[in-house]
Amino acid sequence: MAIAARVRTYCLEAQERLLFQFGFIVLCAGLPISTSVIEIGKGIIIVSFLIALIRRRASVPLRDIRIITASLFFLFIIISSVIASFGPHAAHSWGRFPGMLAFFLLFISFAAMFDIRRDAPLILVLFAAMAVNGGVIIRDFIITHERSGGLFHPVMSNVHFWPAVTLINLGIAAFVRRTGARIFWSALLAMNIVVIGCLFSTTSFIVFPILFVALVIAIAPRRIALFTVFAVLLAAIVLMFMFQNRLLDTPLQQKIEQVMSNRHIGVSQRAHFWRGAGELISERPFFGIGNGLWKYYFYEGTAAGRDYVAKGMDGYYFHAHNNAIEIAVAYGMPALLAVIAFFAAVFIKGSSFLRTLFSRGRREFAVCAAIYAGIIAVLLQGMSDYTLFAVTGGSFVWALLGAFIAMEQRR
Repeated sequence: MAIAARVRTYCLEAQERLLFQFGFIVLCAGLPISTSVIEIGKGIIIVSFLIALIRRRASVPLRDIRIITASLFFLFIIISSVIASFGPHAAHSWGRFPGMLAFFLLFISFAAMFDIRRDAPLILVLFAAMAVNGGVIIRDFIITHERSGGLFHPVMSNVHFWPAVTLINLGIAAFVRRTGARIFWSALLAMNIVVIGCLFSTTSFIVFPILFVALVIAIAPRRIALFTVFAVLLAAIVLMFMFQNRLLDTPLQQKIEQVMSNRHIGVSQRAHFWRGAGELISERPFFGIGNGLWKYYFYEGTAAGRDYVAKGMDGYYFHAHNNAIEIAVAYGMPALLAVIAFFAAVFIKGSSFLRTLFSRGRREFAVCAAIYAGIIAVLLQGMSDYTLFAVTGGSFVWALLGAFIAMEQRR
């Protein structure tokens, strides 16, 4: 009876904490598998934060420069949406606004409520879901010799976040001490590396090896042989893919196009996007064209867009395929400056935190350094895609950013 009474008391006193953990589990389960599940998880986490805020149990570090600059950025999003509401596509701009607000609230929720000691074991749900969908991706690649998103995701949804999670996987493998646990996490790491190869994103092939090597050198310099295994494995997958698709028999120009592209959209398409973005930024430099209105302005409202259509280039896309350019186009240059200030603060304060952990010789340094590398991975992929507010990559990175602040606050 005493145990039951304690459980009942805990549930009554910590409802929002339990709700946060449930939302975290749903979010982790959805990231590798389904965008719909991701949105449900985000909604639960945000509701738990709002409940805690009403009950005055959520501690938001309002004076933190990262919270201030992020709030400023989202303020510019609101202003841009208000201005766009007087234009011809107001309904579409406001229709996408709740999704943008959800990213900000997810970031604040993790900063206020995440506790690594209490919530870290729940990350196993994420890796379990990755193991399931990763197996499907590998199977599809073996059968079809083409990349696949697995169960319910399109390919690029996985490309946006899989390298980041794999880097965190490496950090956990370096953190654990028991031999059995290290074997488990190392085997999972090998599987995730194979999945990255099967996803065949040229950006990932460039970004991931660089960050992988840097992370190995930072947290486990004596285990640099891990990279050798990775390099051989990834090279074998890439060569097999090239052989199966006969890329080696194509003319040099086509080979360059294939190497520099993500297969569905290449350098020439992005060149048109970025040239058209320059036109739109010059026309509306302060508050942009509005949230999610790229497709309405680029294809008909710019010379680059009309040239893109006239040449019959592949695909009809909804963003500029670059984080910084898309933010400047949609919300204006002041919003871009706010984002730059935010990430400058993230890197400066994060580096200071990592140096503190390293100087103390704490094993937590391995995990925190891996989280830091995961954030960088998503941002670097955003040089050729729009990852910062994609459902998978965006949800993952904003949660990581909030979790990093929470770990600093509760260290």
